[in-house]
Amino acid sequence: MANLFLWAETLPAFCLAVIALFVPGFLLSRIMGYRRVILLATSPLLSVFLMGTGAIAAQRVGILWGWGAYLLWTLLWILIMLPVLIVKLRQQHVERSARNGSTASYRTAITRSKLLFSFFGFALAALVSAYGVIAPIGKPMRPPQTWDGIFHLNAIRWILNTGNGSTLDLGAVSTTGNIPRFYPAGWHDWTVLACSGVSDDVVASANVTSIVISAILWPIGAALVGWLISNRNMWAFVIGPLIATCFTAFPERPLSFGTLWPTGFSYSLVPFVLTLFIVMLEDGARKRARILPAVILGIIGMTIVHPTGVLVVCVFVLWRFLGHLFSIIRGRSFATRQWKVFVFSIPIVVGVGFFFLSHTSVWRIATSFQRMGSGGSFSTAIKQAIFDAQIPFQWNGYISQKPFIAVATIFGLIVCLVCRKYWLTIAYCSMVLLYAICYSLWEPGLFLVAPWYTDAIRVGAAVPLIAAPISILGLITLVSQVQHVIGSALPSKLGPSARTALAMTLSAACALSGVYLTSGKFGRTAGAHQVYVSYMQQIRRGYSSLITDDEITFMKRLKDELPPDARVLGDPMNGSALLYAIANIDVVFRHITGSFDPDLVDAAVNFEKIDEDPKICQTLNENNIRYLYTDLLTYWPEHARSRPISVGLRNGANLTKDMRLVDSGRTASLWEITQCDKPS
Repeated sequence: MANLFLWAETLPAFCLAVIALFVPGFLLSRIMGYRRVILLATSPLLSVFLMGTGAIAAQRVGILWGWGAYLLWTLLWILIMLPVLIVKLRQQHVERSARNGSTASYRTAITRSKLLFSFFGFALAALVSAYGVIAPIGKPMRPPQTWDGIFHLNAIRWILNTGNGSTLDLGAVSTTGNIPRFYPAGWHDWTVLACSGVSDDVVASANVTSIVISAILWPIGAALVGWLISNRNMWAFVIGPLIATCFTAFPERPLSFGTLWPTGFSYSLVPFVLTLFIVMLEDGARKRARILPAVILGIIGMTIVHPTGVLVVCVFVLWRFLGHLFSIIRGRSFATRQWKVFVFSIPIVVGVGFFFLSHTSVWRIATSFQRMGSGGSFSTAIKQAIFDAQIPFQWNGYISQKPFIAVATIFGLIVCLVCRKYWLTIAYCSMVLLYAICYSLWEPGLFLVAPWYTDAIRVGAAVPLIAAPISILGLITLVSQVQHVIGSALPSKLGPSARTALAMTLSAACALSGVYLTSGKFGRTAGAHQVYVSYMQQIRRGYSSLITDDEITFMKRLKDELPPDARVLGDPMNGSALLYAIANIDVVFRHITGSFDPDLVDAAVNFEKIDEDPKICQTLNENNIRYLYTDLLTYWPEHARSRPISVGLRNGANLTKDMRLVDSGRTASLWEITQCDKPS
């Protein structure tokens, strides 16, 4: 059960996260001359760009990453773009003309009505999504019981301690010697900015970002794309956000399973980049060159968050770009000479870029993952994707399929075909096909999904990014017809504005009621369960939790019981690695896997021989390691049994009878290693 009073204490962190995600980008976007939908789409993209590049720049000049560095970097970019604003203001002054006021009153009434309903749709979606994250987690200080969650939480703590949020260095977290290595740091840089709102509680700030992504970023992005592909139908802003919340493969799956916070954050930015591409490639669109810089900066920001989001954009945009290219060749689309040169050079630039990318260590790591066995057949995977039930048979999956999602998506695809929006249909089918390849491990096509680590979770989470806008298109087409029928049936004496408002009210009530009843409470039944199974605490032998509430309390006590320079040796498979994130106590192994010092690995593997092998004590003393963390329960024991570090430290725990107990919490204990104090 969620403790809402504890979550209320995270409100400052929530506000800081939203401000960091929208305000700096909004200011820079406005300076660059963007307005309306482009302004809304570019605000989070430019903010992410400023955060990611700002953290890199701050590290280069020796400035600690935080709000000061972020605001300073934003100000610098605003000053760089200031001449653009001056030119834009002059153009507006020359082009300004008198407005026709004959229908101003009527139009204002309709606009206000639509804005009111849009606000209601976004607010309801935000509340539904936020509670869908809050309720299953329970308490904001609870971390997910997942493998990757250890690294990401410790990475936030590492940035707080070192002030280094550079993507070029963050990989040092998974080393024992703080060796700088590349790792996408965009999400971590953003989360660090929210930490000051919860007294540097790393776990709470990470959970807050999940709320922002699920309740704010994703509904807005999905609605924006739905609005554009429906020929700017305002119904996309009324029911679109709620339709987006009905999906579970994204955002709940990557934000809980894994836990793939950076991937989830990067994916949530895909609709905003897609929005810019759609506007930029519209037939007869003018001033395309003005939108292009925002697209480039946004893609750079997404790459720093996580490159897999850019791969998804490429899959979606490829088909729209090819259509635009053929349209230019046939003379059916307006294009200046400069735009034609740019468009025809894109395939060459992208090809060269992928060539160089494929020769980097990052690419080799991503494509080297080998999955042990397929999840099922090709046809089964396609059915799962259509019903938003990707990978339903894992212990932490969701078995129930969603007929509502399938019907809405299929109807949307039919509308796409009727309206000749073929690229949307092809983009959706492409993503479903990639998921089927990944899920079934169809060998001839594995090279296509290798950049996603051949991970069906990541590929499956990308399907809703295109399925949601298509579903929105289908449903608002239906709702628009309902509104027209209702409006025609209302008495004409009401007046045009009152009749429109009443028709919208009745249509909205019918639409929202229908979605609620057929989607499992706006998708919360499946979504909340997905979050719950990744956060739930199991106290049992066999598969158990990484950490429990009692253990969290125990870790926080240790902060006051150990010296500031304490360093703890522990098996990361028993939750000891989270000492660093939760209590800011240094640990030897900050992740389950990584680049570890051979001497430290040898000391851990042979810890049970500490009384016989003087080299072990020598290694511990040289690295200021004086404490041992033990736990009677082990996360993922069948995997732990195959890891020498886990086996060695578990066997070494038998020597604790000769150590001094510092403190304990339920099944976990911390011991002072006294064997190395004995005279040799």
